[in-house]
Amino acid sequence: SDVYKRQIVKEAALRGLVTALPSLKGHLYNFAESYQKVVADIFASITQVQSSDDLGVALRGMDVLDALMELMHTKSDSELITNVATFLLGRMQDTTAPCRIREYSAEILGQLTESKKKFVRTSGILNTMIMACMNCFCEQVHLSSEKEQESNDNDTEAMDYHASAPSFGGSLLSEIAVNLPEKFVAPLVLAFVSEANDGPTRKASVLACAAIAEGCPKSLRKVLPQLVKATNEAIASADDALCQEAGVFAVAPLCEFLKPEIELHVTAFMEQLVPLLSNPSERLRKMAAQSVECACISSGPTISDIVPELLPALVSTLPTCSQEGQASVCRAIAAVGEAAPDAFRPFGEDVLKLLMQPLADSKVGWELKASAIEAAGVTATCIGADRFAPFFDFYVNQAISGMTGDHSELNEDCFTFCANIVPTLGHKLTPYIPRIIEAVRNSIQNDTASYDNMHPLKDTSPFSMDGNGEEDGPDEEGHSTSMGADANGTASAPSDIHMKVSLSELHEKKAAVYLLGSIAFCLRCSFGEYA
Repeated sequence: SDVYKRQIVKEAALRGLVTALPSLKGHLYNFAESYQKVVADIFASITQVQSSDDLGVALRGMDVLDALMELMHTKSDSELITNVATFLLGRMQDTTAPCRIREYSAEILGQLTESKKKFVRTSGILNTMIMACMNCFCEQVHLSSEKEQESNDNDTEAMDYHASAPSFGGSLLSEIAVNLPEKFVAPLVLAFVSEANDGPTRKASVLACAAIAEGCPKSLRKVLPQLVKATNEAIASADDALCQEAGVFAVAPLCEFLKPEIELHVTAFMEQLVPLLSNPSERLRKMAAQSVECACISSGPTISDIVPELLPALVSTLPTCSQEGQASVCRAIAAVGEAAPDAFRPFGEDVLKLLMQPLADSKVGWELKASAIEAAGVTATCIGADRFAPFFDFYVNQAISGMTGDHSELNEDCFTFCANIVPTLGHKLTPYIPRIIEAVRNSIQNDTASYDNMHPLKDTSPFSMDGNGEEDGPDEEGHSTSMGADANGTASAPSDIHMKVSLSELHEKKAAVYLLGSIAFCLRCSFGEYA
C-alpha cells in the first residue's frame, strides 16, 4: 500500500540521516533551522505510534535524537538539548506509550547524563529527571524478569514488547547517581524517601535507594539503619506483592555497594529472605534466591550463623521451581558454599544427591546444568575427597560430557568444575585424563570466529547501532562485534570485513587452559605423556 511505502521511505531517510550526522560534528549550528524542523517531525511521529509500522519509524526517529544528543554542543544548542530531554522525559513517563519507546527514552537520557554531566547538573532538568524515575518506580507493575528481558532483546520492534517501568527507571537513576556528584543526587532522592507514606511510594523509595547505592554510598551509609529497616519492612509486606518484590530486589545492590557496614545487617536480611524461599509465588522464590546469592558473595563468612536455616530452605525449594528458578537456586547454593564452607560442610551429601537430578535429566536446559555443575564443584571442594567419593564417577562423567556441548557457558563451567576438584581428588582423576585432554584440545583449537560486513548501511540499524539504538557490544549470546569504524572514528567502507568473536567462547577457552594447567601441576606423572 501507499502508506506502507511511505513508512519504508521514512525509515530509510532516517537511517541515512543518522549515518550522515557524524560528518556534521562541529558544524551543526550551520543547519540549526533544518534539524530543528526534523526534530519537530520526529516528535510527532513518536507521539502518534499506532501500529508496528509506526513503531519502526518512531524508533528510527529515536535513533536520530540519540545521535543528535551526542553531537550537539551544550553552549550553542542548549535550548534544543533541553527540549529533546523534556520530550523524552514525557515519553518515558507516558503509560500509554509503547514500552520500547519509553525504555529507549530512558536510555538516551542516561547517555545524556554520562556525556554532558555539567549540563544535566546546571540546566535545571536534574530534579525533573529524578522525579521521572520516581514516577516509574511508583507504577504498579513487576520488575522485568530475565526471561522478559531476553524476549525483548529478540524482538525490539514488536508492539507487545514488554519493558518494566521500574526497571528502566532504575537504570536511569543509577546512571545519574554514578555520573553526577553525590551531593546533587542523594538529597533529592532521600527527600522523596522521607515523605513515602503509602504502598507505591514505599516501593519507589526502596527501589530508588537500591538504584543510587553504587553512586551515593556515603549518603546511604549515614541512614543505613533506617534503610535496612525500610527494606526489611518491604520484604515483610505480604499484603503488597510489588512492595515485597522491591524489598527483595534491593538486598543485592545494598549488600554489594554498602560494604563493610552492611555486613552487620546481612543476617537480618537473610532472616526475611529464608521464608520467601517457600513462598507460593515462584517469581518471589527465584528473586529471593538471587538476593541470597548476591548477599553471600558480598558478605562472606558473615552469613555462617544463618546457614543451618538457609541451606535446607534452598534444598527444599529447588525441586518446586521451573528450570530458570532452579538455576537461580543452584547459584545461591554455590554462593553459600563459597562464602561459608565450614557451615556448609554438614549439608554436602544432601546437596550432591539433589543436584544429580537436573544433571541426569536429558530434557534439562544447559543453563540449569551449568548452574548445577558449578554448585557441585563448590560442594566437592567443601566436603573433601573421602565424602565426595560416592558421587565421583557420576559428576566427573557429567562434566566431561558437558565439555563438548554446543553452549560455551556450560562448557566453561564443566572445565572449571574439573579444575577445582583436581587438587582435592588428585590421582583419582587419572583414568579420565585422556577424555579430559581431548575435550581441552578441541576447545582450544576450535575457531568459531565469523567475518561479516559491518558497514552502517548494511546493518539493521545505522550508525553502528543495534536494533535497541545501542552501540555495538556484546549481544545476548556474549558476542562482541566491531564498531564499523577505525580508531579515529572514521566509518568503514562498504567492502570492509570485520571479525565477530564470541566472548563466551573465549571464557570457555580460558577455563580449558586453566584446567590443563591444574592437571599439569597436580598430576605431573599422569600428565607427562601429553606434555
